[in-house]
Amino acid sequence: MRKNALRIVLVTVVVVLCHCNYLNAQGWSYPTEQIQDLPYEDGMGTEEAPYRITNAQQLANLSYYVNNGVGYEGIYFALAADIDLNPGYTFGKDGTISGGDAPQQWVPIGTYTGYNDKDFKGSLDGQGHTIRGIYLTFQQDCEGLFGVIKNGNVRNLTISNSLIINNNKENIEGYCAGLFAGYALDVNFVNCRNESSIYGRSDNCERCVIGGIAGIFYAGDKATVFKDCHNSGNISAIEVENGYNPYHIYTGGIIGRVMGGFGNIHEMYRCTNSGDISSTGMSGGLAGAIDGFYACSNLDNTGTISGELYVGGIFGQGGHYSDGKLLEACTNTGRVFSNFALAIGGIIGDGGYAEIINCANKGEIEVTGKRSDNRCYTGGIIGNPYYNTGNAPVINLTGCYNLGNITIDDGHCGGLIGQCPTYSKCKMEKCYNAGMIANRKGTAGGLTSEIWKDGSSIINCYNTGDVSGNIRSTGGLVGVCCSASDIIYCYTTGSVTPIDDFMGPEVGGCGSVIGCVTQINSIHHCYYLSSEDMPAIGVDYAHIPDSSLMAKTADDFAGGQVCILLNDTQYPTPWGQEPGKDPTPLLNGKGNPEVSGIETIEQGEYKGETVIYDLTGRKVESTKGLKGIYIVNGKKVLFTGVMP
Repeated sequence: MRKNALRIVLVTVVVVLCHCNYLNAQGWSYPTEQIQDLPYEDGMGTEEAPYRITNAQQLANLSYYVNNGVGYEGIYFALAADIDLNPGYTFGKDGTISGGDAPQQWVPIGTYTGYNDKDFKGSLDGQGHTIRGIYLTFQQDCEGLFGVIKNGNVRNLTISNSLIINNNKENIEGYCAGLFAGYALDVNFVNCRNESSIYGRSDNCERCVIGGIAGIFYAGDKATVFKDCHNSGNISAIEVENGYNPYHIYTGGIIGRVMGGFGNIHEMYRCTNSGDISSTGMSGGLAGAIDGFYACSNLDNTGTISGELYVGGIFGQGGHYSDGKLLEACTNTGRVFSNFALAIGGIIGDGGYAEIINCANKGEIEVTGKRSDNRCYTGGIIGNPYYNTGNAPVINLTGCYNLGNITIDDGHCGGLIGQCPTYSKCKMEKCYNAGMIANRKGTAGGLTSEIWKDGSSIINCYNTGDVSGNIRSTGGLVGVCCSASDIIYCYTTGSVTPIDDFMGPEVGGCGSVIGCVTQINSIHHCYYLSSEDMPAIGVDYAHIPDSSLMAKTADDFAGGQVCILLNDTQYPTPWGQEPGKDPTPLLNGKGNPEVSGIETIEQGEYKGETVIYDLTGRKVESTKGLKGIYIVNGKKVLFTGVMP
């Protein structure tokens, strides 16, 4: 009996000693030798009864087991309490640390080896709890709460008062970092919130990928989603030496870079960023580059975004080589800027989706420097649209608008799209720009600077922003049109100002509607604010009929006459206006307004070639016996005699 009692006492002592071996000032330690303790308090490991983690030591034990080959595939864990890995320390969003000597470094759960990864394959539910005090200094390839996680779920978790930082400019071949995961493959992230910053700074980094939630996300063959995820931390990846490759540097508020993509199964929606995102490569409010997501919607950025290659308020590069089909209801209100980016946009810098619907930029866009090749594509929605779908790539913008001012030093600048290139059809419908467009030396247009691809179109769109650009290729709607495209039912009221500071060949011009036209398929029902100093088209090599473009006064625009002309015979009517309240027509679908002022035409005064519309906006096919009130040239006219 006494022997049994002694055995119990000895076992108890051993367990206590084992715990004391790895407890320290922070109350936990990463095990340095084999342990017997479990990485949880209790539970069954099922979704209904997950293993419950209650303290920092259990979380560290989980990391130890995973890093030694236990993947916990299909096993469920849950936090049962808030956990602080560095109590007493404050990690500022600006990268500062206060609270004592060097904080204790976390050891990420899961390691990347290239071939035989030791990764976490289970699921973690934070149950509304918060992990604080994660501190990392890029000691591994993949840094975060999880170094590598695959085929699992992370949900209902907040990470705050934490920091991942490297400011010592060491030679680092490459790294990926995210507060939740450095590298994630086919993982669902739901209701995850990061409130901490990541600063990566090196002098010879071959590949640097940083995101607020995940650094690299690989989209494999399992349906996954990022839903209700939010970042408010600052995310930065800076290469400080010359000769670095900007195509290998990615930063994003939610994801640094998305890779892979198989089928229409990966989505992101209801995610936001309010942190400042910066890099010497690709930067986006939500993702630096995203290729593997089929649909993204309701994404929002309010942070400042800066980069030196592809920069966007939502995505630096988006949908470039992917199955991406839909981008909907995304908004940027943050400042987007660069010194010399190749492509920069309020929503997407470079790339595109098949359908971009109801997306808006409200933030300022600015490029302060000049590239040596003069190739800077800047747009309120997309800088350089590219969507790889084979022989006939098409990007459709519907219901999108820009309110932010755009200022660049050179290149190609448009209120919606920087340039419609030779390799992608761009179709804009029911879109508008109200921001100022200013390009000191390059081409500029209220909607786009240039159209190069046959089959592109601009239908039911308008510009009210002032446009300035070089004297040879600037227009209120389009700077240069060089393709068999269509521009129909559009107007522009913004001023067009030529800047004579261009050293290129003397081609093109400056116009209220289009700067230069070398080719066009059709253009009609287009209206512009009359100006004595500016023609409708600067240089017209396509010989467009004068009747296709009509000058109107400010009163014509404010009084509803232009609205009626724009609606024409379209059904349902896309345009609407409330005279006395709306200075110009709006794309609200309310139909023709009541127009004050009626002119009277007696018999014999009518010219047979004039086009007449009834008060519903329908064209009158026969004028025989015509009596009553009709619309002629945007004005109400009372016909009193028998028309010829």
